[in-house]
Amino acid sequence: MFGAFRASTVSQGGLLWKARMKMDLSPTQKANIRKRLKAADDVVMKIQQSGVECNALTKLKAEPTEAQMPAKD
Repeated sequence: MFGAFRASTVSQGGLLWKARMKMDLSPTQKANIRKRLKAADDVVMKIQQSGVECNALTKLKAEPTEAQMPAKD
C-alpha cells in the first residue's frame, strides 16, 4: 500500500545509529580503496602531463599519492 518510499516509523529510527562510526574496513574494502586511489593518481598524472593548469590541479599536486601514503594495517 505504501510502496518502497514510505516514511520510516519511530520504532525504526534507531537503525540510523547502527552504522559503524570507525573505519573498520575489511581487507577487500581496503584493497578496493587503494585501487581507486591508484586510478585517480593516474588520471591526475596524465592531466599534469598534458599541460593543463587550474586551481583544482594545483591543490591535487599538494596531496600525497597512493604510493606515498602509509599503510594503516
